[in-house]
Amino acid sequence: MLGQWEDAAKDLRLASKLDHDEEINSALKKVEPNAHRIEEHRRKYDRLRKEKEDRIIERERRHRRAQAQAEYEKAKKQEQSSSSTKPSEMPGGFPGGMPGGMPGGFPGSMPGGMPGNVDFSKILNDPELMAAFSDPEVMAAL
Repeated sequence: MLGQWEDAAKDLRLASKLDHDEEINSALKKVEPNAHRIEEHRRKYDRLRKEKEDRIIERERRHRRAQAQAEYEKAKKQEQSSSSTKPSEMPGGFPGGMPGGMPGGFPGSMPGGMPGNVDFSKILNDPELMAAFSDPEVMAAL
């Protein structure tokens, strides 16, 4: 029993289950308080270690989330700045190349299409386009 209170308590409990004896019972009463204190001490530090690990995991999760949010905001800002440019600054070709890699333009012209989202309100408010839609010959051709 020299300092191995937990092992002694375990062995004495097993012996008490197999054959109840007063001598075993009195030894168990002497050993149990120390074994109980050691078990509580071990449980306390296991709990503290687990809480520390949980805090570290939570901190890392918050850091990754903040980093992802910052990347999302940066991509969103870049998307807005690229979609707010004027159509004359866009690559040449027939307007409306398909997103996802489909080329726009006519054969022999520059490949094109407009990257990003198309702002149809700017296109439809174009004075030349409005004049063309008001022309009865153009409307008949459509």
